[in-house]
Amino acid sequence: MDTTSPPYNEARYSEIKGEVSNYLKKIGYQVPRIPFIPISGFHGDNMVVPDPKDATYVNNMKWFKGSKVKTGPKGKEKEVTVVFLTDALDNVDPLADPPLSL
Repeated sequence: MDTTSPPYNEARYSEIKGEVSNYLKKIGYQVPRIPFIPISGFHGDNMVVPDPKDATYVNNMKWFKGSKVKTGPKGKEKEVTVVFLTDALDNVDPLADPPLSL
């Protein structure tokens, strides 16, 4: 999101999310289970929960309120909102029957 023009642009995020969602759907992924989170590699936005004591923190993506993701087994799914990359990684469901493990 650092290199979009203008930087941290919501329209560009939506465009990228749409294109990636279509591709993932075509190759068999369940898109509602995949969180899309705009992050800033330069400033660390939306990567980890910011420290409330950090006076230098600036949220460059105020428009992002979180990504709604379905988690849990079929029939017992629940919807979770993830805002930070660390939250998304904590909500990864392992494959029940992996295709190949070496």
